[in-house]
Amino acid sequence: MACRSGYKKNNKPTSNDEYNNLLKCFTADYSEMVRLAQQLGAEKFNDVLEAFGGTKPHIPTKEVFWHRLQRECRDEAIRAQFTGDNYNQLAAEYDLSRTQVYRIIEWRPR
Repeated sequence: MACRSGYKKNNKPTSNDEYNNLLKCFTADYSEMVRLAQQLGAEKFNDVLEAFGGTKPHIPTKEVFWHRLQRECRDEAIRAQFTGDNYNQLAAEYDLSRTQVYRIIEWRPR
């Protein structure tokens, strides 16, 4: 599919309303980018373009993304509960090895 109507030569959109009107010209099956822009709206999609435009970001699968967040929350909880000598207790509580708990506690952001 293509633009349904409304193209005007040399008429560049400058506002979010004009971008939204441009998006309305396209059917959702035109491309994944158009579909996503239509779902988010021009303002939010422009934020995505500002952050990632011109790059090739790695987008993890939904399962991987949520698993990583869940693991990070678990790791923060372990660090908060660490008293200096409770590696074994934390390992048992979180079903991890002592080595895994040690690595979590000793981890530092890069």
